[in-house]
Amino acid sequence: GTGGAIYLACKKATTENIIVTNGDTLFKINISQLHQTHVSKHSECTLALKPMKNFDRYGVVELNEQEQIISFKEKQLYEYGFINGGVYVVNVASLLSKPFPDKFSFEKDVLEKFVTKKKIGGKVFGNYFIDIGIPEDYQQAQEDFKTSISEASQYFEAEEFSKAEPLYSLLLAQFPKNGEYAFKLGVCMMYSESDKKKALTYLKRAKNDPGFKDPLLDYYMGRALQLNYRFDEAIPYFVAFKKAAKKSQIKSFQPDECIAASLHGKYLISSRAELDIFSRKELPI
Repeated sequence: GTGGAIYLACKKATTENIIVTNGDTLFKINISQLHQTHVSKHSECTLALKPMKNFDRYGVVELNEQEQIISFKEKQLYEYGFINGGVYVVNVASLLSKPFPDKFSFEKDVLEKFVTKKKIGGKVFGNYFIDIGIPEDYQQAQEDFKTSISEASQYFEAEEFSKAEPLYSLLLAQFPKNGEYAFKLGVCMMYSESDKKKALTYLKRAKNDPGFKDPLLDYYMGRALQLNYRFDEAIPYFVAFKKAAKKSQIKSFQPDECIAASLHGKYLISSRAELDIFSRKELPI
């Protein structure tokens, strides 16, 4: 059952919460918003919910005004309702505190069984959703992917990073070794996420793809390290970018100024002079 795999993943997890996604659905949501709702409501599990009209393929999830799930209803014809979109945030300690057999259903033995305790939350997203469990929708998903790639690229080139981020997140989930998608997701996160460490995670993934070669990866690695106050580590990336980049890129991104800023940052930290300006205020991007 699905529960055994999730339970095993929780045993190996090193974070307070984990993200779980179904393998047969594609749901274009903002993971950060889902996680924020989960944490703010102190939920044991939080589901991404999709509003649907005139359907009978899915059961309905009932949600109260506090964004707590109060019931799961069986499949039948519904004019309108929220369905389980197959993306969850799960509190690790909460799940591990409950005794389960090696094989169990996460949906039946966890969600439906413990829903009355009002510790299961829901966050509604009206974004793109498709269930690829039937051949027709699987084929449709292939066409939709092509559209997503084009749409993500357009948003990225227009520097609409908050719009491009969920698209690249979806693409990377399907192609986890693709360096270009990891790179562009990392860049999006630099501009749209408050936690700049997240950007570094994906930029490093892009570095691990031997088939992806773009001088801008070195530039953004340097910038991400700068934003995390790791100035010593940032400088070699700016130097590498300067060596590999075109003249037009050097003119646009000005690596010498980035190197100078890193050296200045090193000085301020090492000398502790004017350190108050580094009291975790975000550096300008």
